[in-house]
Amino acid sequence: MRRHAQDKNPHAQKTRQPDLAARRLSAGVDGRAAIVLREHLPPEVVALLADEPPVLVDGSFIDKNLAASQSDRLYRWALKTGGEAFVYVLMEHKSRPDWGILPQLAGYIANIHKRHLEGKAGKRHTLPPVIPVVFYHGKDAWRVPPSLDEMTEGPDALKAYTLNLRYILRDFGHIPTERLSSDRVTRAAFIALRYTTHGPRNKAALTDILKTLATPRRIEDEGLQEQLLSYILNTWGIAPKTV
Repeated sequence: MRRHAQDKNPHAQKTRQPDLAARRLSAGVDGRAAIVLREHLPPEVVALLADEPPVLVDGSFIDKNLAASQSDRLYRWALKTGGEAFVYVLMEHKSRPDWGILPQLAGYIANIHKRHLEGKAGKRHTLPPVIPVVFYHGKDAWRVPPSLDEMTEGPDALKAYTLNLRYILRDFGHIPTERLSSDRVTRAAFIALRYTTHGPRNKAALTDILKTLATPRRIEDEGLQEQLLSYILNTWGIAPKTV
């Protein structure tokens, strides 16, 4: 009943619309996952990944509540050394850093490992690496420690028994535009997300994005381009005739 009452609140709906639009835009980058991840993962990790593209895993593999998520992505990627690894991608659309992100990631990774072991009776019980990657485009500086070890307070003798989870942070606000992505449509989408929180959201910013989209045009890009322009129109309040 409380959720139903909130849904009728026009201000609450208005607040959620940009966030939902951003999540849909992020989901549109799926087909370019191999390019984006190779560009943003550390070189020593990329060197271990097989040439074949990663496989998108259904969100319910992590958590049943993520089955329809449009910002959390889990990819299974074969390794050159044999075996496989998972890459868990979280597009953080909040305007401020989320201090609960490390416990959240720890829970998701535990679920991934638990699901991986299901049906392994009589087989070798080993766990694959899970690499968490957080993409952030909020306005406030990201100050959350990069690992649980650094966030945990206590004597080192006790911390030695705690989970040492570390994530990779990619903050769009501190990445040069040309290094956001070599794929022009993905780069334009990331630029739009950055402008949304960092500003300015004006005609000049729109012109910057449209120049990125200008050439070369490819049929396979049209879906994401439409999502991108729809995101800008719905979030920035720019009149359609401006585009």
